[in-house]
Amino acid sequence: MKRQYAIITILLFCLFCFLIWHTILRPYRENKLEEKGNEIIEKIEYYVEQNGTPPDSLLEIGIDDSDDDFPFYYQKKGCYNYILSFGLSIDESKIFYSDSKRWEYGYREIE
Repeated sequence: MKRQYAIITILLFCLFCFLIWHTILRPYRENKLEEKGNEIIEKIEYYVEQNGTPPDSLLEIGIDDSDDDFPFYYQKKGCYNYILSFGLSIDESKIFYSDSKRWEYGYREIE
C-alpha cells in the first residue's frame, strides 16, 4: 500500500514538473531567445542595408557562432534572403525568415 502511494506521489510530482516546464519555463526561454534573435536580426538587416546582401556568416557582423553553447543557427539563402533559428526541443525549431520578416515554427522553403 505504501508503495502505491509512493508511485502515485512520484507520478504527480513528475506531472507537476512537466506542467511548470510547459506553461512557464519553456515560453520564458522561447521569449528570451526570440529577443536575442531580434538583436541579431537588427545587425543582419543593417549589414544588408550597407552591402545589399546578407552576410555569409555571423562572423561578418561580429558574432562568433562557433561556440557549442551558442543557441542560434544562421544560413544565407541565395543572394537576398536568410534564416535565423533556434531549437525549442529535439524536433522543434523557431525560425526567422527574411522573406516574411516573421518568426515561424518549423522549416519551410524561402519564397
